[in-house]
Amino acid sequence: MKMSILKSGLLLLALFATAMFTSCEKDDDPAEELKEQIAGIWDVTSFKVAGLEYMNTVIESGSIEYKTYSGAQGDFTQTVKYLDEDPEENIAGKYEVLDGASVKMTADGESYTLKVTVTGDNLQLEGEQDGAPLVIKAKRRDENAISDLKAKIAGTWDFTSYKVGGTEFMNSQIESGSLRYDAFTGAQGDFLQKLKYADGSPEEAIEGQYEIVDGQRVKMTANDETYIFRITIAGEKAELEGVQDGLSVVIKADKRN
Repeated sequence: MKMSILKSGLLLLALFATAMFTSCEKDDDPAEELKEQIAGIWDVTSFKVAGLEYMNTVIESGSIEYKTYSGAQGDFTQTVKYLDEDPEENIAGKYEVLDGASVKMTADGESYTLKVTVTGDNLQLEGEQDGAPLVIKAKRRDENAISDLKAKIAGTWDFTSYKVGGTEFMNSQIESGSLRYDAFTGAQGDFLQKLKYADGSPEEAIEGQYEIVDGQRVKMTANDETYIFRITIAGEKAELEGVQDGLSVVIKADKRN
C-alpha cells in the first residue's frame, strides 16, 4: 500500500536531511568545512518515523548526491526506489549551507532545514514532521568498494539455490539457472539471466543492464522493471537477497570456471 505522506513530503524531508552535518572536528569556519564534507553520494540505511522502520518495508533504497558547492548554493539529486514500484523517483534541487550544523534544501518550491550528527562516514538525522519524530541514518558511498564489487561480479554464476518467500525452487520447479554479468563499460554493465524449468518449457532468457549501487548492492533493470539485490561474494560463491512482488528472494550461486 502506498503511503502518500511519504511521497508528498515526509520522505523528501528525510532524504533532504542527509545534508545536515555536525563535524566532530571543527575548524575556524565550520560552514566551509561542511561544504567540503557534504560533496558526494550518501546512501540511506535506516528511515524511522515514530519509531517505525520504513527501509526494506516501504522503501527499497534511497540516496542523495550533493554536487560540489559553487557560489551561494549547490545542486543535489535525490533517488528513491519503492518496493511496490519499478521506476525510480528522482528529485533535483538546491542546497545551501547555513552554518556548520545545518543545511537548507529546496526542491519543488519547498524548503527544509534540519540538523544531523556525523561520525566518520556515518550520520544520524533527528527531526520532526507533522508532529512525528524522525530518525534517519545514512552512509557515505564507498567508491573503492564499488570498484571491488565490479571486479568480483564479472563472470557467469550458476544457481545452486533459488528461494522465494522461503520456498526452495531449485530442483523442483527450476532445473537450472545462471546469471552472467559482463564487465562494466561506462556507467553500467550488461547481464543475462537464464532459467530452465523442470516442466520442459523452453529456457527463459532475460537480458538487461546492471549497476553497482554502493559496494553491497546491485541494481538490475530489464523489460522496464528494476530490482535491487544485496550481494555477498566470498571467493567463488555469491548470494543475492532482494524482494520481488512482495516476497523475499534469496539466490545462491557458484562462479563458473
